[in-house]
Amino acid sequence: GEASAMHPYVNLDDVDLVGWEPGSGFADPYLTCTSFAQAAKEHGAVFFGNCEVTGLLKEGGRIRGVETSTHGVLEAGVTVSCLNIWTKKTLGGWLAQIGANHINLPVSIEKHLLVALRVPGQPYMHPNACSWSDLPASQVAGGGMLPNVKDLIQDSKPYFRAYDGGSSILIGDNHP
Repeated sequence: GEASAMHPYVNLDDVDLVGWEPGSGFADPYLTCTSFAQAAKEHGAVFFGNCEVTGLLKEGGRIRGVETSTHGVLEAGVTVSCLNIWTKKTLGGWLAQIGANHINLPVSIEKHLLVALRVPGQPYMHPNACSWSDLPASQVAGGGMLPNVKDLIQDSKPYFRAYDGGSSILIGDNHP
């Protein structure tokens, strides 16, 4: 009853258990990255585009900066790796070069097969979004987008969620 009311497009006839995590969600990778970059710039960070990092600088058991292809040595109190799926391969090699290969990098690569479907209007908005007014705003992503759905029983863990502000539905799976 309750789950069907929250997501009227999901058939729950053969479902015994539904989990609801009102505080969870997802982050758009591009918007997340650019938002972090903008906030960092506002606090004095400097970014160099098209500048390959060729190595890490170590001193006293700490990373103190990076060596680059175009700007030479850049020293920093904090060095942040934003390598994404290349982190383990690239950073792992650098850590080995400076004798810190004992550091475990808990990063794994997953391939998600994705399909985005767009139909006129905003199909992934709750048809009765205004009836959610009794929920805190933090529990209604995007002011009325339907909740993310993930099937944890299937091996591929298929999921679907709002995409592009609710004008599209993103369907994916964690196919091994």
